[in-house]
Amino acid sequence: MSNDDLRGKLHAKQRIAEHLDASLSFVDRQIRRGVFRAVRLTPKMTRVDGDSVADYLAAKASAPSLPRGAAAKRTGRVA
Repeated sequence: MSNDDLRGKLHAKQRIAEHLDASLSFVDRQIRRGVFRAVRLTPKMTRVDGDSVADYLAAKASAPSLPRGAAAKRTGRVA
C-alpha cells in the first residue's frame, strides 16, 4: 500500500501499524499526541484517518535526520 492509498479513508489501527512497520502502542501514542486523527466507533473499534498518517509520513520523509548516539557525540549535533 502506498501513502496515497491511505488518503481519504479510515483504517484500523492494526493496518496502520502494519503499514508503518510499527507497534499498536506507537499508533495509540500518535493518536494521543494528536499526530494521527482517529474516530472511536465503539469502545473496542477505533479507525485512524489515513490523511493524517500520509501527512505524517510526508513530513517525516522531508525532514533531515540528525545523527544519534555515538555519532551525535562525535559531531556535537544532538537531537
